[in-house]
Amino acid sequence: RAYGVAVDVGTTTMVAHLAELRTGEVLATESCMNPQISYGEDLMSRVSYVMENAAGLDTLHRAVIAALDGLIRDATAAAGLAPDDVSDLVVVGNTIMHHIFLGIDPRELGGAPFAPAIKEAVDVKARDLGLHAGRGAYVHAPPVEAGYVGADNVAALVAEEPHRLDEITLLIDVGTNGEIVLGNRQRLLS
Repeated sequence: RAYGVAVDVGTTTMVAHLAELRTGEVLATESCMNPQISYGEDLMSRVSYVMENAAGLDTLHRAVIAALDGLIRDATAAAGLAPDDVSDLVVVGNTIMHHIFLGIDPRELGGAPFAPAIKEAVDVKARDLGLHAGRGAYVHAPPVEAGYVGADNVAALVAEEPHRLDEITLLIDVGTNGEIVLGNRQRLLS
């Protein structure tokens, strides 16, 4: 059996779902407050923290990694498994959380034109990020769309598939920066 963890790294809350990868069955769900909140309650405060502190990015990155390790540990324990049983992780979040999670400097997102350092999907070994999961486990971070339209929005699009529908669909992510997608198979606007 193969197990994966899907995580939404929100600005205030982190949620992890442990699933059996062959069947898609969700075995456990765990959540916690994002520990970065002690360095800034909102996204711009966290970007400022990175800009004003030489080790700011490392501090915020380590905080989210430690919290994610705890979620993995708790979710696997709830399902009678261990973190070593996890072979794949998918981690999404708004663009700033995405960058901090990956250890990418988010300071360009702190001012116009709010440009992401990268937009592409990222696949990286969990151990290279400092995460404790199965030997050789990979973290998959979907692409971000823009400065404030993140990988969490991309995950919602993949899950809900409005691009396959004839009727106009409105998809709303009520979060820190509230992404909205409107459209159908002909055109999607975020």
